[in-house]
Amino acid sequence: MIFECPPALQVWALSDIPSILGCFPCTSLYENFDFLFWRKNEVGFPTSQRDCFPWIIWFIWKARNNKAFNGKETWAIDTLLLARTEAESWEIARKKEEEEDQVVCETTPVVHPPQIPHIPTCQIDASWIDHGLVSGLGWFLRDNMGATTWGKKDATRAYQHFTQRWTDLFGYCIAYVI
Repeated sequence: MIFECPPALQVWALSDIPSILGCFPCTSLYENFDFLFWRKNEVGFPTSQRDCFPWIIWFIWKARNNKAFNGKETWAIDTLLLARTEAESWEIARKKEEEEDQVVCETTPVVHPPQIPHIPTCQIDASWIDHGLVSGLGWFLRDNMGATTWGKKDATRAYQHFTQRWTDLFGYCIAYVI
Protein backbone atom coordinates (compact mmCIF):
# COMPACT_ATOMS: atom_id res chain seq x y z
CA MET A 1 0.00 0.00 0.00
CA ILE A 2 2.77 2.44 0.90
CA PHE A 3 4.65 1.70 -2.31
CA GLU A 4 2.25 0.06 -4.77
CA CYS A 5 -1.12 1.82 -4.84
CA PRO A 6 -1.52 4.49 -7.54
CA PRO A 7 -1.57 7.49 -5.16
CA ALA A 8 1.60 6.24 -3.41
CA LEU A 9 3.32 5.65 -6.76
CA GLN A 10 2.51 9.24 -7.73
CA VAL A 11 4.01 10.57 -4.49
CA TRP A 12 7.20 8.54 -4.93
CA ALA A 13 7.46 9.64 -8.57
CA LEU A 14 7.17 13.31 -7.52
CA SER A 15 9.69 12.95 -4.70
CA ASP A 16 13.42 13.51 -5.02
CA ILE A 17 14.06 9.85 -4.27
CA PRO A 18 15.00 8.25 -7.57
CA SER A 19 12.73 5.59 -9.02
CA ILE A 20 14.87 2.76 -10.30
CA LEU A 21 13.11 0.17 -12.46
CA GLY A 22 13.03 -3.18 -10.68
CA CYS A 23 14.62 -1.74 -7.54
CA PHE A 24 12.46 1.06 -6.15
CA PRO A 25 9.53 1.14 -5.81
CA CYS A 26 8.82 -2.54 -6.30
CA THR A 27 6.30 -5.10 -5.08
CA SER A 28 8.39 -6.25 -2.13
CA LEU A 29 7.94 -4.23 1.05
CA TYR A 30 11.27 -5.53 2.34
CA GLU A 31 13.17 -4.54 -0.81
CA ASN A 32 11.65 -1.06 -0.72
CA PHE A 33 12.72 -0.52 2.89
CA ASP A 34 16.12 -2.04 2.13
CA PHE A 35 16.53 0.56 -0.60
CA LEU A 36 15.37 3.46 1.56
CA PHE A 37 17.50 2.55 4.57
CA TRP A 38 20.70 1.27 2.93
CA ARG A 39 20.91 1.19 -0.86
CA LYS A 40 19.90 4.82 -1.37
CA ASN A 41 23.34 5.73 -0.06
CA GLU A 42 24.90 3.80 -2.95
CA VAL A 43 22.87 5.75 -5.53
CA GLY A 44 24.46 8.99 -4.30
CA PHE A 45 21.69 11.51 -3.92
CA PRO A 46 21.93 14.29 -1.29
CA THR A 47 21.36 13.58 2.40
CA SER A 48 18.63 16.23 2.63
CA GLN A 49 16.62 14.28 0.08
CA ARG A 50 17.40 10.89 1.64
CA ASP A 51 16.15 11.88 5.08
CA CYS A 52 12.66 12.83 3.91
CA PHE A 53 11.39 9.30 3.29
CA PRO A 54 9.95 8.58 6.79
CA TRP A 55 7.70 11.60 6.43
CA ILE A 56 6.69 10.59 2.92
CA ILE A 57 5.67 7.17 4.23
CA TRP A 58 3.80 8.75 7.15
CA PHE A 59 1.83 11.17 4.97
CA ILE A 60 1.02 8.47 2.38
CA TRP A 61 -0.42 6.49 5.28
CA LYS A 62 -2.37 9.51 6.59
CA ALA A 63 -3.73 10.24 3.09
CA ARG A 64 -4.84 6.63 2.79
CA ASN A 65 -6.61 6.79 6.17
CA ASN A 66 -8.21 10.11 5.25
CA LYS A 67 -9.64 8.55 2.09
CA ALA A 68 -10.67 5.27 3.74
CA PHE A 69 -12.27 6.74 6.86
CA ASN A 70 -13.36 10.24 5.84
CA GLY A 71 -13.88 9.84 2.09
CA LYS A 72 -11.47 12.72 1.40
CA GLU A 73 -8.84 12.34 -1.28
CA THR A 74 -5.47 14.04 -0.89
CA TRP A 75 -3.53 14.93 -4.02
CA ALA A 76 -0.10 13.36 -4.38
CA ILE A 77 1.62 16.76 -4.55
CA ASP A 78 -0.09 17.83 -1.30
CA THR A 79 1.06 14.64 0.41
CA LEU A 80 4.62 15.27 -0.73
CA LEU A 81 4.58 18.95 0.28
CA LEU A 82 3.27 18.06 3.76
CA ALA A 83 6.01 15.46 4.11
CA ARG A 84 8.73 17.90 3.05
CA THR A 85 7.43 20.62 5.36
CA GLU A 86 7.37 18.22 8.30
CA ALA A 87 10.87 16.94 7.50
CA GLU A 88 12.20 20.50 7.37
CA SER A 89 10.47 21.39 10.65
CA TRP A 90 11.94 18.30 12.27
CA GLU A 91 15.42 19.17 11.07
CA ILE A 92 15.15 22.74 12.38
CA ALA A 93 13.84 21.54 15.76
CA ARG A 94 16.58 18.91 15.98
CA LYS A 95 19.30 21.47 15.24
CA LYS A 96 17.89 23.85 17.87
CA GLU A 97 17.92 21.05 20.46
CA GLU A 98 21.52 20.19 19.59
CA GLU A 99 22.53 23.84 19.96
CA GLU A 100 20.70 24.14 23.30
CA ASP A 101 22.29 20.92 24.52
CA GLN A 102 25.74 22.25 23.65
CA VAL A 103 25.10 25.53 25.46
CA VAL A 104 23.71 23.75 28.52
CA CYS A 105 26.64 21.33 28.61
CA GLU A 106 29.20 24.10 28.33
CA THR A 107 27.77 26.52 30.90
CA THR A 108 25.80 24.47 33.43
CA PRO A 109 27.65 22.26 35.90
CA VAL A 110 25.81 19.16 37.06
CA VAL A 111 24.70 19.53 40.66
CA HIS A 112 22.95 16.70 42.47
CA PRO A 113 20.43 17.93 45.05
CA PRO A 114 20.59 16.43 48.52
CA GLN A 115 18.37 13.44 49.24
CA ILE A 116 15.04 14.81 50.46
CA PRO A 117 12.84 12.45 52.46
CA HIS A 118 9.60 11.57 50.71
CA ILE A 119 6.18 10.92 52.13
CA PRO A 120 5.75 7.13 52.26
CA THR A 121 3.29 5.98 49.61
CA CYS A 122 1.50 2.77 48.80
CA GLN A 123 -0.20 2.23 45.46
CA ILE A 124 -2.38 -0.83 44.94
CA ASP A 125 -4.47 -2.09 42.05
CA ALA A 126 -6.50 -5.15 41.17
CA SER A 127 -8.23 -6.64 38.16
CA TRP A 128 -10.89 -9.34 37.90
CA ILE A 129 -13.73 -10.54 35.75
CA ASP A 130 -17.21 -10.71 37.29
CA HIS A 131 -18.17 -14.28 38.14
CA GLY A 132 -14.71 -15.43 37.03
CA LEU A 133 -12.25 -17.44 39.03
CA VAL A 134 -9.17 -15.52 37.90
CA SER A 135 -7.98 -12.23 39.35
CA GLY A 136 -4.78 -10.33 39.90
CA LEU A 137 -3.45 -7.63 42.14
CA GLY A 138 -0.31 -5.62 42.56
CA TRP A 139 1.30 -3.07 44.80
CA PHE A 140 4.05 -0.49 44.74
CA LEU A 141 5.54 0.83 47.98
CA ARG A 142 7.91 3.76 48.44
CA ASP A 143 9.39 4.45 51.88
CA ASN A 144 10.37 7.86 53.27
CA MET A 145 13.86 7.69 51.67
CA GLY A 146 12.56 6.79 48.22
CA ALA A 147 13.39 3.06 48.28
CA THR A 148 10.78 1.10 46.33
CA THR A 149 9.27 -2.35 46.67
CA TRP A 150 6.69 -3.83 44.39
CA GLY A 151 4.87 -7.08 43.97
CA LYS A 152 2.10 -8.88 42.18
CA LYS A 153 -0.17 -11.80 42.88
CA ASP A 154 -2.54 -13.79 40.77
CA ALA A 155 -5.47 -15.50 42.38
CA THR A 156 -7.60 -18.32 41.04
CA ARG A 157 -10.09 -18.39 43.86
CA ALA A 158 -13.67 -17.19 44.03
CA TYR A 159 -14.54 -13.52 44.45
CA GLN A 160 -14.99 -13.77 48.22
CA HIS A 161 -11.43 -15.05 48.62
CA PHE A 162 -10.20 -12.27 46.35
CA THR A 163 -11.74 -9.54 48.50
CA GLN A 164 -10.10 -11.10 51.55
CA ARG A 165 -6.70 -11.05 49.78
CA TRP A 166 -7.33 -7.44 48.76
CA THR A 167 -8.06 -6.52 52.38
CA ASP A 168 -4.94 -8.38 53.54
CA LEU A 169 -2.82 -6.60 50.94
CA PHE A 170 -4.20 -3.21 51.89
CA GLY A 171 -3.44 -3.93 55.54
CA TYR A 172 0.11 -5.00 54.58
CA CYS A 173 0.67 -1.75 52.69
CA ILE A 174 -0.62 0.35 55.58
CA ALA A 175 1.58 -1.53 58.06
CA TYR A 176 4.62 -1.14 55.78
CA VAL A 177 4.17 2.59 55.30
CA ILE A 178 3.59 3.27 58.98
